[in-house]
Amino acid sequence: MGFKLQENQRFTHRGRLEIISAILSMCRANSNTRKTRIMYRSNLSYSQLQRYLAFLVSMGLLEKENVGGTEFFKLTKKGDEFLKEYQQIKRLLTAGPALSEDLDRL
Repeated sequence: MGFKLQENQRFTHRGRLEIISAILSMCRANSNTRKTRIMYRSNLSYSQLQRYLAFLVSMGLLEKENVGGTEFFKLTKKGDEFLKEYQQIKRLLTAGPALSEDLDRL
């Protein structure tokens, strides 16, 4: 028994910025987010998640809090600004079909 995709489904390769955006968006939606929730919702392995979280904390985009032995992550002001700018750029790049077709040819 094999895994089948429906006609409108595809496997897509997410870029690093898309993964970062997903993690930051998750932490924006929930003020204190645990690692496990981020890992499952962003579909990352534990080792991948560790690297992304360490990077995001070191860049000041996320803040890590330790409460009762549990690590929580929350979006910083800088992280929120990054997310807004990233979403704006994404909107600009997908503004029209001609631009999307040009980007697909790259």
